[in-house]
Amino acid sequence: MTGTLVNAASIVAGASLGLALRRRSLPRAADTAMHGLGLAVLLIGTRMALEAFAGSGPHPSVLMVLVSLAAGGYLGELWQLEQGLDRFGRWVEQRVASAAGGEFARSFVSSSLLFVVGPMTVVGSLNDGMFGDWSLLLTKSVMDGIASVAFASTMGPGVMLSAGTVLVYQGALTAVGAWLGRAFDPLTLSAWSATGGLLVLAIGLNMLGATRLRTANLLPSLALAALLAPLWARVGLP
Repeated sequence: MTGTLVNAASIVAGASLGLALRRRSLPRAADTAMHGLGLAVLLIGTRMALEAFAGSGPHPSVLMVLVSLAAGGYLGELWQLEQGLDRFGRWVEQRVASAAGGEFARSFVSSSLLFVVGPMTVVGSLNDGMFGDWSLLLTKSVMDGIASVAFASTMGPGVMLSAGTVLVYQGALTAVGAWLGRAFDPLTLSAWSATGGLLVLAIGLNMLGATRLRTANLLPSLALAALLAPLWARVGLP
């Protein structure tokens, strides 16, 4: 839960700063900071993948990871996960904001969706629970802190309450990750980490503007890697 607690605190701090600097946002500075964080995300993804393939524990099959990514991407496109998340976000924002009324509700809903909807939230929270590695959530915390400065400076104090949404949602995912960490064998954990590392690399490339990959559509590959790893090893495939 350390990463989630830090993430929530960064949102509160960023929103507080944004309220103090109301209407004085610096978009160019924020863009440059996000590009720097994109480089950090690339480093984290590279480390996750390399540790899985070259660490001291059992190594997953590279071919199995590639199959998981390809099949997971196909399923994600078939199910339209990325488009579905976008539609869900717009639906929640319209329904909740119109029901509650006012800019406060809109700022709370908009920022909550921004901070919890996305593959970095899923991979970072599960990684924290499974391995106790909250480095990805720490990077996300800095990103959310910067975003909350801009949001609060233009939309008001409702942004600060989104820290509660982060606590509940990411905390639940971290708890699931802790359970999976106890249920999975070392090879399955290694396969999940390798696939998750490559997914994090895709997120970093998107942050830098180098690609426009639909990373949410790759999320099924995490489940496929966990399912295929023990079967692949049992059959003895390379």
